[in-house]
Amino acid sequence: MPWTICADVHGAHDLLAAERPHNGPLFLLGDNLNLVDFHTLSGVAARVLSKADIGRIVLAIATGGPKKALKLADKLFFRNPEKIARARVEILKDYGELAKILPESARVIHGNVDWPDLLEEALGERYRDVGVEEIDGVRVGFLSGTGSYPYSMHLPGESDDDTYREKLFSLGPVDMLCTHFPPDIDGLTYDVVAKRSEGGSRALLDYLDRYQPRLHLFGHIHNPQVPETKRGNTRLVNVGGFRYNGGRTFRFDPRSFELVETSKPSK
Repeated sequence: MPWTICADVHGAHDLLAAERPHNGPLFLLGDNLNLVDFHTLSGVAARVLSKADIGRIVLAIATGGPKKALKLADKLFFRNPEKIARARVEILKDYGELAKILPESARVIHGNVDWPDLLEEALGERYRDVGVEEIDGVRVGFLSGTGSYPYSMHLPGESDDDTYREKLFSLGPVDMLCTHFPPDIDGLTYDVVAKRSEGGSRALLDYLDRYQPRLHLFGHIHNPQVPETKRGNTRLVNVGGFRYNGGRTFRFDPRSFELVETSKPSK
């Protein structure tokens, strides 16, 4: 039975419901939450902060860089226990909506904008942090979250590079590696819409060179300059940008190891 794989749903539950498989596994590779849509300023943050404050943070990212934006976000949100508590309630509501449309066969990892404890609470056994399982004869490694990257906002879905590396290498050899973060390869990490590199992992490069899985799938970069490449014997494919590319999904045949895009981005 073919698998359905995508990343960066960002709260697009209607699109996901239309694309979800009736049979076969569904893999969501992180950034399931619509924390804030930089285009419309909608999302969970808009239910906790004013649009004016969200706009100030977005502007700070664009004009002052991540350090300035993080300082402002700390002032407006992260150091405000009442707003954090309200955000957790709203995030759990969104994850509850996601849980309703996911089949029991789903495997879901968290991305940098996700809140792992709340995602696990909502999804139960469908959530994966880090681990390996054999599915239809394919040894699949799952690793949630990201290491450090240039535009980090120090969200719960992120970790430091040493922790990320330790979790990654705990997987050992696999046939297919599923992460949210891309490897640190020029083109794979550059977003042509944002016009900047969103960062990637050096640890992933080391892992790929050592174990050479047949396939590495990831998201995080919504509009990559290079959506696919090879490193050694490994095929690297960005399966992300679901919300912002018309509900793009991929189908994987575990018998032939063929991976194909099944939903083209809307124009």
